[in-house]
Amino acid sequence: MVIVTTNGVITAVSEGTAFITASIEGGFTAICEVIVTPLPSDFSVVILPMINGSIIATPTLATAGTTIDLIINPNIGYRLKSDSLKYNGNTINGKSFVMPAEDVIIMAEFELYPFIPGALTFTVGSREALPGQSIEVPIRITNNPGLSGVELTITLSDGLEWNYNPATYSNASSASVTWPYVPGGSLALTGRPPAMGTSADFYFINVLDLEAFDFVGDGTLLTLKLRISEDAQVGDELTVWISVAACGNATGIGYKEYNNVHGIITVTNVIYGDIGDTGMLPNVNSVLLFLAWYNNRSTVINMANADVNGDGVVNVNDVLLLLAWYNDRTIVLGPGQG
Repeated sequence: MVIVTTNGVITAVSEGTAFITASIEGGFTAICEVIVTPLPSDFSVVILPMINGSIIATPTLATAGTTIDLIINPNIGYRLKSDSLKYNGNTINGKSFVMPAEDVIIMAEFELYPFIPGALTFTVGSREALPGQSIEVPIRITNNPGLSGVELTITLSDGLEWNYNPATYSNASSASVTWPYVPGGSLALTGRPPAMGTSADFYFINVLDLEAFDFVGDGTLLTLKLRISEDAQVGDELTVWISVAACGNATGIGYKEYNNVHGIITVTNVIYGDIGDTGMLPNVNSVLLFLAWYNNRSTVINMANADVNGDGVVNVNDVLLLLAWYNDRTIVLGPGQG
């Protein structure tokens, strides 16, 4: 039902239908039908699709005045863009808002972390590899502003898996290990690393004196032993991410500025060093065949595979790089090497 004031203001009182008659001088009248329905008790919360991150709202159905809590999940290497988190065009400050008496649409944008000059900076090795190939990927520190500890999470994309001997680890929460550490220190683990053949995240705490910056010589902090999936397709770009949980100086672990990074493993069908086109990784026969070709260019070889350093030219530099690789299998063949 409704109430009508002398000024013609209609106020809903309860659910139902009312007929209002209005008259003016001259005998003119008009009848208005007013239908009163209750407002919905629950309003919906809808989150628009977004890239490089996601948002979860709780609850997704609520009455007006209810606090809606948000969980913001940027992808690794991304963050929520300032002032981009909104409901119905209203900026949300923090991670919650009060539900209005209407349905709500939430939108947000995620952006790459900007590069911070002078901050702790990592690089993750990028390279090419074959489906099923075992590889090593170095993580190096290229700038250290004076920090002595760091906590990292290493995440592998689909198509990459851990490839190591788990017997090198103890079941203790802290252990000295031969992998993934480069010789020069111990690794404090939060638990046993991911199982071989899985792609689970690997979390660890490094407590070496990073400030000295001489634990490996070239800044290598970790050498990851990985394997490419047999199902990987040529042209796939597989990613190794590292995310810094915390870093600090000798007085205690605490947050400091850092630069998020990732490495790209590109799946290829070129077997660098497979001079004889055998379909296998190079061996002593590959070296001998390459030397024979270098002395007599009539020798038939696979020129694509012979471009050992991936610079588009087959020459003495490729021969020397393959010889060096034969004596030291930690050397990586492919673009950017040699």
